[in-house]
Amino acid sequence: MWSRTSLVVYVAEATTLIGPGEPAPLRGMISNMEHHGPSYLQWNIALYDDNVLWIVPGSHRQTNTDQVNHQLAEDLSVPLPGSIPVELKAGDGVVYTHLLLH
Repeated sequence: MWSRTSLVVYVAEATTLIGPGEPAPLRGMISNMEHHGPSYLQWNIALYDDNVLWIVPGSHRQTNTDQVNHQLAEDLSVPLPGSIPVELKAGDGVVYTHLLLH
């Protein structure tokens, strides 16, 4: 499942906070982050070798494209265009902003 942590991207759920067709609040959050820095960071520390975290580099600076919105509506488990796995070894950590599509 793809998300922006606090910004759920579920399409079919009634709990959608920001999703396809509703990008306005996200634009404001991106603008705020660019001017004031991230307000929230996520930490992932691997207890064992893993590559379950996938990210879309640069997605924290833009809203979803129509192609991404279409794919999210079809299947949340399919890798998104431009996405890459984050390869962590046991003891490695990664820190990222919650606005990054992951």
